Formats: sequence, structure tokens, C-alpha cells
Amino acid sequence: MTLLNDIPLDPAKSNPFAASVRLESCTRWQAYGQLRHDLRKGKQPDYVDPERAHLNRVLIAPRGVAAIQKDCVALREARGAQRAMKSNAAVIKAGIISFGYEAAKYFKALTAEQQDAAYRELAQAVADYLQTSLEALVHHGDETQPHAHFALRAYSDDGQPVCKRMTKAAMSVFQDLTAEILQKYCPEIQRGHRKKDRLAAGASYPETLNRSVRQLHEDLPAEIEAKQAEAAALQDRINHLQVEMEDQTQRLDKYRQRARDLETREHRSAKEEKRLMTYEKRVSKQSEELRIKQDELHRLKTQASARIEDLRLSIENSQAEQDRLAQQHEDLRAEKIRVDQHRQEAEDRMAVAEIAMTATEQTLREIEEGTVEEVEGKITMKDPSPLHRAPKPIRNRLIRALSKHLKAKRAFAERFKVLDGLLSRVTGWLEHRELDEQARRDGEELLRGNDDDGLGW
Repeated sequence: MTLLNDIPLDPAKSNPFAASVRLESCTRWQAYGQLRHDLRKGKQPDYVDPERAHLNRVLIAPRGVAAIQKDCVALREARGAQRAMKSNAAVIKAGIISFGYEAAKYFKALTAEQQDAAYRELAQAVADYLQTSLEALVHHGDETQPHAHFALRAYSDDGQPVCKRMTKAAMSVFQDLTAEILQKYCPEIQRGHRKKDRLAAGASYPETLNRSVRQLHEDLPAEIEAKQAEAAALQDRINHLQVEMEDQTQRLDKYRQRARDLETREHRSAKEEKRLMTYEKRVSKQSEELRIKQDELHRLKTQASARIEDLRLSIENSQAEQDRLAQQHEDLRAEKIRVDQHRQEAEDRMAVAEIAMTATEQTLREIEEGTVEEVEGKITMKDPSPLHRAPKPIRNRLIRALSKHLKAKRAFAERFKVLDGLLSRVTGWLEHRELDEQARRDGEELLRGNDDDGLGW
């Protein structure tokens, strides 16, 4: 007898008993959005159930993206990289540990401690293989299926990009590690079908592409569950009918054998003749009942096959809808990341503008207060820190303005010195007795005008 759950898995399809690990590169701004999603900050997608938020667990809290990027830059410089790190270079590798819908049932049966230990060991094994650091690890229990997000530094310990180590062979190793490690905690988990094996079994290439969101958010509706129950009930009836037919076949063989034994006798008594007729009637009756049950078995198998095909189509339709919604969610998430990036850029520009404004105000204040000086060819200020914090273009322009101010101040002082000398001579000239009265009044008026201007000459 063949039970429905004993039917061999289709090698052309993805293995529902498998778990998988996948990685993708994230720039600084993408990393910002991914880590916010992992930590459930901001508005969440519709498939997240807020009433199950208590099931989420932060196993390793992420560092700031800026700190991780700083480490990446330092590793590149230690390697001897000459060019600056590009603004769109990867900062982290975002990873996900997900489960097929059958594997998820067994994994959910583990304790939280067992799940966390499995997540930690697997994520660390991937980080060790890529020779980088594990930066974050979060379990999500507020979605349909359990899964974990993790983040790796995008540069290896030798300063090379992690993507250089992510070859096809490495991708296969990750799936080997996934099965090997998770089987320690959950023996029912299997390795996923290899892509080349699925292609060889008749799968089309698009069918072998990663379906991370489909596997992650698979939530078959009640209609599918009902069809599964109906198919299982049909299989139970088939199994029961097959058992009955086996028992009936054994009885039929026994009656036939007894009838043959009697038929081979040359001289039968009346009692034996009556017994032979009884066996022949039983054989006829059992044969007719067996034929009816065979017809019923054929009908049930046909019905079960139809139910299974209907169930398969329902699952595929449900998965197609999940894919559509998942793609819509990914598009919205990408748009949110772009909006966050523009907002962050605007905030950065605003912060730069505020720093530049503070530096300008401090410079003008010190010019008014006369605390800007030039000592041994160097410009000094009472508080130069705002100017030092200003962006380089603004700082250079303000320094040029201060240089022009000091140059004008020196020129003014030189002219003042010359004028002061001239006025001193006028004062001496006015002391001459032979000076006529009109010239003396003109000179004194000139000196009074100087005092009224407040120059103090």
C-alpha cells in the first residue's frame, strides 16, 4: 500500500522539507532599511502580525551602519587599496535562514533556546566560511513561517570584498552547512534539491530560481487545508478497501483450493457433492464482491488523483498570489529605501548647512569684536572650533574672507599712521606765533572735526 505522505518528492520541485540560506549585498542606505526591517522599526508590511511581535527575538543586536562601513574602509586601506570606497559599495551582506513549509512544522516544535542555538551556529558558520564578522542576528516569529535575518560585514578579514568568495561552489556549501547544522537540532530537515538535479529532472530554469519570499510567507488558505484533509480521507478509504480485498482474496483462494480438491476426487459422496456446490457458490459470491470492490478501488484512486491534482493547482495558485504580493511588497520596500535615502541626504545637507551657518556667524562675530588677528603669518581667533568643523569649501571661503579683512585692516592702520603724523605736524604748526589768525582758526577747526568723529587723533 502507498500512503499519500509516502509518495516520493518530485526531484524537479523544491524540497518542502529543506531549509536554506541566502545572501544579498546591501549598500549603506539599503543596509539602513534592511536593519530597520529586521528590528521592526517604522511601518511594517501587511504580512507582519503585530499581535505576535512578542515572538520576535534579537539574538545579536546590530551595530550602527556607519561603524560597519568604517571597518570596511579600514580593512580596504590595510589591504593597500588606493582608491576610495565607492558610495554605492556594499557595506553588509544581508542573509536569511528560511524553511520549506514541511521543515517549518518541525522547526517550530523546537524550544526557543534550541532554535536560537541553531540560528547562531549556522550564521556563524557562514561568517567563518566567508572570513568575515557576524554583525546581527534576529528571529522573526510574527510572520507565517519562522525565519531569521542576519548581517555580515561586506569585507573579509583580508580586506577583500566578501562577494569574491561567494562562488557557485560556496552557494552549494552553504546549503550543505544548512542541512548539516540544522539536522543536529531537527533531524527531519533535509538538504534542498540541487539546481542541476532539478533541471535534469525536467524543471525549467525559472522554476529553479530562489523563491525566498514564497517559502518565507507561505500561508496556504483554509481551502487548501480542506482539500488536504479530503485527499487524506480518500487515501484512508483506499487503504481500508485494499486491506479488505486482501482478506477477501485469501478467502477466495481458500475456497477455490477446497473446490479443486473435491473436483479431483473420482468418487464423491453426496455430502461431498453438496459441499462442492457450497464452495462453488462461495467462490462465485466472493468473486463478484471482489470485482465490485476492485471497481470501487479504481473509482477511489481516480478520485484521489483528481483531488491531489486539484490540491497541487490550488497550492500553485496560492503561491503565485503570494509571489505577486511579495513582489509588490519588495517594490514598496525598495521605494521606501529610496525615500529614506533622499530624506537622509536632505538631513545631511541640512546638518552641513547648519554647521556652515554656525561657522559664518562665529567668524562675523569675531570680526565685529576685533578678536581676529594675524600672528606670525597665521590667522588666530578666540574660538576657531566652528570654523574647523565647517565643510572644507565653506572653511576655505571664510579663511579667504578673513585674509581680506586682515589685509584691509593692515592697510587702514598704515593710512591711520600716516594721517596721525600729518595731524601731529598740524598741531605743531598751530603753535607758531607768526601764524595768522585765519589759518589758526582753520587748523583748530580741523582738529575739532577729528575729535567729533571719535577717532581720537
